[in-house]
Amino acid sequence: MQITRSFLAALLLVPVLVAQDPGARRPGRSAPPPVIGEDPTPPAPQQEAAPIGAQTPPGGQIQLFGEGVPGASGDPFGAGLQADDPRQPRVPGPGLAPPFGADRAVLLVDGIELRTAELNQLVDYYRGFRPGSTDLLLRDAVRALVPKKVCEAAYSRDLAAMSSKIAAAKEAAEDGADFARIAAKYSDDDEAPTADARYTFGREVAVQPFDRLSHSGRLGEIQGPFLTKYGYHFLEILEYHRGAEAKDDRSTVRHVLVMYPALKDAEDARSLIQRRVAECRIQVLHPAGRHPVAPGLRHRPAGRGPGPPPLWRPRGPPGPARGPPVARRHPDARGPGP
Repeated sequence: MQITRSFLAALLLVPVLVAQDPGARRPGRSAPPPVIGEDPTPPAPQQEAAPIGAQTPPGGQIQLFGEGVPGASGDPFGAGLQADDPRQPRVPGPGLAPPFGADRAVLLVDGIELRTAELNQLVDYYRGFRPGSTDLLLRDAVRALVPKKVCEAAYSRDLAAMSSKIAAAKEAAEDGADFARIAAKYSDDDEAPTADARYTFGREVAVQPFDRLSHSGRLGEIQGPFLTKYGYHFLEILEYHRGAEAKDDRSTVRHVLVMYPALKDAEDARSLIQRRVAECRIQVLHPAGRHPVAPGLRHRPAGRGPGPPPLWRPRGPPGPARGPPVARRHPDARGPGP
């Protein structure tokens, strides 16, 4: 009897204890569902995300694009390229591999080396605005550079004096002298339309590498001295004119030309250069240089067997250059023409 009374008392106390402990209630329809696997520990404070391109050093301090990093350029685009600016040359996109790896001489043009580095530069420039396979662009690059090598070989005795003269002109320009006076004193470009030898022209109107440098250098920078088939130049890029497409871009430059004396005194410098190109001898130094020689510059001796690399003698002057008609003026002196 005593056990029965104690048991009944315990049963009466259970509802009271449950009512006093809300956490022991069963979840009803109005109660929130239980959370499975909830972590009772408070969440860690969130850190502010680093900007894209930021570097986080071991100490935890965020460094933006090269700030405080030895040797960093501070350039988010890498390789010195900034965001596209219409006043500067076009930022190149992801490029193809250059045609040649190591720099080596592949051709001898009248004894003057034509190197793979020169061909790589010109093909890379062509790829920026021209369609075509690498083989075709290489052929055009060889065709464009052979006249320069021919004249360098023919007038090599004049190069030292010409180099001194162009160096003096460039030094005056870098010192801030009036460009018109520099051109009047040093330049042999007697066809320049302005006193400071200023030209505005599109791609592939000028000879190489005048054309490439005029559309690749940065605004206000002096490019050169460098050789073309006419002699030594340096140029300053004054303005870029963006076209709807890269092939339509135009550039405004001013330049100084120290011309080969023989060309300066010739009645028709272009015809003289064409005759010399027609008579030049091209020797292949490496198998990679055999194919890029354009048909107009190529002659294979019959019955060639083992022995030294072949000598190719052009059959005639090279074909017409690509680009605008020859009636347009060239910014490298001596008026229109290839």
